[in-house]
Amino acid sequence: MARLALLLALLTTSGKSLSLNRPASLDVLLQVRLKSPQPANLETWLMRRSFAAVLPMQPMLVLPLEKPQHGVSITFRRKPSSEKGGQDGGIRIACAADSDDDGNDMGTMLLTRISEGQYTPKIFSERAICRSIINDLKGLPEDCGTVLGVVELPAIERSRE
Repeated sequence: MARLALLLALLTTSGKSLSLNRPASLDVLLQVRLKSPQPANLETWLMRRSFAAVLPMQPMLVLPLEKPQHGVSITFRRKPSSEKGGQDGGIRIACAADSDDDGNDMGTMLLTRISEGQYTPKIFSERAICRSIINDLKGLPEDCGTVLGVVELPAIERSRE
């Protein structure tokens, strides 16, 4: 559990500076454990996913994360107004490699909620993207790693409260 907390802290840092401060708005939606992960290949694979086809009525912007991190940021968009900006939340998918106690190459892909700019919960959109990723993992190329396990975390349910 301590490893997961450290991994979460490292995945949430931006740029080149590392910080162990965890943002208050971080909600983990999905965790995927991988064997022999290749984060750069996972990022390329994620960029090829057609998230717009999953949610055709939801405008979104999909961008790779700032280096040295690997993954993508899916930002839900809306028409900006004087009261609200153009960002309406989103999902951040971060990939990281590490090793287990026996020295085996292991890794994690985390899907976390971006709640910045979100005025109404995006439960349906978040769930649809998580389901899409889970379905797409069945065809994950070998050069990205091997899926060991998928854990859907209750952050989606917490957002209803």
